[in-house]
Amino acid sequence: MLHDVEKATTNDRVGWATTLNLSTQDVKWAWHEMTETYWAQDALKQASGTELRGRKNDKPVLHYSLSWAPSETPTQDQMREAALSSLKALGLSEHEALIAAHTDKKHPHLHIIVNTVHPQTGRTADLKFSKLALSRWAQEYEQEHGLHCEERVKNNEEREKQKSRRLDPTDLLMGRKHGPNTLLMSASKEQDGRAPYVPVKARTVSRKIWLDKKEVIDRMKAMRRELDAEIKGAQGELWKKQVAVRDVLDQQTESAMDEAMRAVGAHYRPYWREMYKVQRQEVKRLARYLGELKDYKARVREYERKNGIKRAPPVKDDMAQAAGPKKDPMAELLRHHEQNKRALARQQRGDAKDQRDVIMDRHREQFEELRKEQESERHAARDALRGAAPPITFAAAKDAIIEDRENDRRRRFKRLRKLKGIKRAFDKAKEIDAPKKQRLREMAQRTNRTSKGDEAADRTKSSADRQEPISRADEIKRDMAKWRPKNRGRDRGREM
Repeated sequence: MLHDVEKATTNDRVGWATTLNLSTQDVKWAWHEMTETYWAQDALKQASGTELRGRKNDKPVLHYSLSWAPSETPTQDQMREAALSSLKALGLSEHEALIAAHTDKKHPHLHIIVNTVHPQTGRTADLKFSKLALSRWAQEYEQEHGLHCEERVKNNEEREKQKSRRLDPTDLLMGRKHGPNTLLMSASKEQDGRAPYVPVKARTVSRKIWLDKKEVIDRMKAMRRELDAEIKGAQGELWKKQVAVRDVLDQQTESAMDEAMRAVGAHYRPYWREMYKVQRQEVKRLARYLGELKDYKARVREYERKNGIKRAPPVKDDMAQAAGPKKDPMAELLRHHEQNKRALARQQRGDAKDQRDVIMDRHREQFEELRKEQESERHAARDALRGAAPPITFAAAKDAIIEDRENDRRRRFKRLRKLKGIKRAFDKAKEIDAPKKQRLREMAQRTNRTSKGDEAADRTKSSADRQEPISRADEIKRDMAKWRPKNRGRDRGREM
């Protein structure tokens, strides 16, 4: 709001800006104080004695604009007064606000950003009917300064009329309530040229139809994803080729750069060779001269010592010694040589930089041309792929689902036929092996009977073997039990 739309670093469209109920007058820092107020909402409530209840405030600011007609030219004070009046109409006159006037449109207008949290109580402003309140305030403002929007007056009158009908004292006294259909019917009858309101029954869609439609829509999304993946894969291959072409251009530029640096080095090599040669000669001559001078002074001092000659030092030498230490000629010469080397190296680097700049300018031009060419090539390939692919429509997705179901039915039919063939082969094998199985079954039965008889005999024999000796009375009872069935009535009920 404080900057231009396209460039955030400029603010040419902002005519003026101001703050309200903020400690700072710098509009750039207004949002910091508003943010602190929003985050300190609970602390402000506790400090003011307000209960910490209610829904969390998820809209910390309210933004709206006030616009004048293009023919109007309100002053800054008039626009600021209108902004304050609108805030008062909304009940936000005590809230923190930022006001900015823009000049990028033909009509003068204001942007107002107001904090919905009260800076003292921490309560959130009630903005349930803010649009209606602004509409009524705008009508009063226009009636005072000149009417420009007649539609707003009609809408407000209609709202008041509907409100008076809903709040009819007779209806309240009699306990009558008007439903929405009744209100709409009466409103349509009163206005001429409008068809009466006819309520339409809700035509709910069955669950099966809804699921079928959802399945078709999901198939359309899947088809689009498949097409996008295919296009992305093709573009990936094309991008690899284009990257290879760019790498070739980079290699050519690097080769040209190396060649230019070698050419510059070859051009300056004779100069360096001549400089080193001259500097070596100068160092040798100075060293020889210093050696001869030292030897000459030594011979003079020796001659003066032998002949007893004592001379006062020259005044010039006394002054030089008093001024400071004498500089070393060899160090001065080497320093001069180093300066010459740096100057030549600086000149060589400048020529090398000029060569590199020329090569890089040419590389940028070639790269830009190649980039545009490759971009158009990618767009053309993408359009070609999308054009070659069949259109993804609701009918196409529906046909694809039907085809998949038919293929699935065919696969299930083939699998069922295969299972039936396996069952028939198994039954045929069973029929072939039936006699053999019958013989094996009879043999098993005979074996089972034989084994059972042997087991009974073995059990009898084993029980007899295991029988213990009995008394004489028990033996007589056993014999009488065997005799009675053969001699019925002969014992006359007595034991023998």
